[in-house]
Amino acid sequence: MKAAFLLLLIVFIPHVPLCAAEPIEILAIGDSQTNGRGVAQSSAYPAQLEKLLRSDGYDVVVINSGIDGNRSYQIYSRLVREVNERTRIVIFQESGNDNNPSEGVEYSEKSLAWLQDHRIPCILISTKRVQSNKDARLMAEKYGAVYYGPLKKDIPADSQYVQPGEYLMKKNKIDYHLTALGYGILAKNIEPLVKKIIDENHLGSPRMPAQ
Repeated sequence: MKAAFLLLLIVFIPHVPLCAAEPIEILAIGDSQTNGRGVAQSSAYPAQLEKLLRSDGYDVVVINSGIDGNRSYQIYSRLVREVNERTRIVIFQESGNDNNPSEGVEYSEKSLAWLQDHRIPCILISTKRVQSNKDARLMAEKYGAVYYGPLKKDIPADSQYVQPGEYLMKKNKIDYHLTALGYGILAKNIEPLVKKIIDENHLGSPRMPAQ
């Protein structure tokens, strides 16, 4: 009798899934540029990247693991703790807070090597305080990561894209925090790299209907 009742449930409620597909989990890790210091969390690049990907039909969640003031060794230490069995892609942003470039190079390399050992695709965002574009690209190639380029790539250096106070005070510097529009450009530039990794590696769940 019990078996017959269970069979009736299966026949008459066929639309109930046995398990729900999990979204593709992307970990964006770095310092205040990842966190989006000075803007709302919804305007930081991880949130804008998630919105772009979901609007293109990708079932993703992008975790913002940026912490203001973090140095490279701290980012590496968090990376090995925060990556878990659900992590499918890591976007690694080099820190601009190190006392010297060699520290940044050392821990960026350790991070990329660790991700390669764990077979987790990675996108590297470089920082000129740490190393040149050429050296960062070579590092990415060495560890099978995708090189995005420097964080400021294609972002105009004016107060529309750089937080106005920082632009006025530091317009001759190479590092500063972006506005929502600036982080929007960063997210838009990263999106095709993420989509390529998802499609080529058949990661996670299938596409959702476009929103």
